[in-house]
Parts: sequence; C-alpha cells; structure tokens
Amino acid sequence: MSTLDLLGGSVAVNRVVKLMLHQSRMTYQELCDAVDKLPPEKRMSRDELNSALDELVGKDWITRSQEGGQTVYKVALSAKPSSAEQLHSDNLPRLDVAVDQNVNPDLKAPTVNPDESSSKKGGLMDNLRSLFGGKK
Repeated sequence: MSTLDLLGGSVAVNRVVKLMLHQSRMTYQELCDAVDKLPPEKRMSRDELNSALDELVGKDWITRSQEGGQTVYKVALSAKPSSAEQLHSDNLPRLDVAVDQNVNPDLKAPTVNPDESSSKKGGLMDNLRSLFGGKK
C-alpha cells in the first residue's frame, strides 16, 4: 500500500490505517478500544469501523483471522514487485505508440548551416519559428 492508495479512501479507512500503523496486529476489541480513545470529533461508529475493516480486508491491506475465539486483524505484509518487475509484467495494459515517421511528411527539422553556428542566431525559438512559419 502506498500513500497514494489512501487518497481515495474514506475518513474511516484512513483512521483505521493510522491505528494499524501503530500496531500491526490488533484484535477487534483492541480496535474498538482505540477508536473509543480518539477525540470525540474523530471517533467513528461501530458500523463505520466495520465497513472500513471490510474495505481494507477486501483490498488485501489487512487480514482477518480467528485466534482463541477473537477476531484478529493484521497488516498484510507482502513483497512489492520492483519497478523493473512491474515493467516486464504480462498484466500491463497494451500501449499503442505512434511510430509512423510519415505522420506529417511536410514537417521537416530545420537544418543548421555550419557557417552560422557561431552567430547568436538559432536556438529553440528560431527553430520553432522555422517549423511553424512564424516571423523571424
């Protein structure tokens, strides 16, 4: 999970994530107690807590299990694929890249006269003007 993943989350989800960052394993009762200790304006109802927990379990950010008759939530730790592995993944969407050199055959790169290379003339603006027909 990255911080960008949290941008679209609900306030309740973000609060549960913050609680779970302090302790990577919490029973449901410990979560309820932690929520009850929050300032009044930040407390959430049990329905909001349950909904947030369900959402986080559904996204595989936390796991839910039963231990000794109690429901236990744990941060789901898994190895994140490296950028190189992600780039070589078969699960990436196909990108259509325009490689046709004849997109606009009339558009030609300006040629540079070696005799004029020492003068102040040229540069990006002059090249753009020559490409697009602007005044010199």
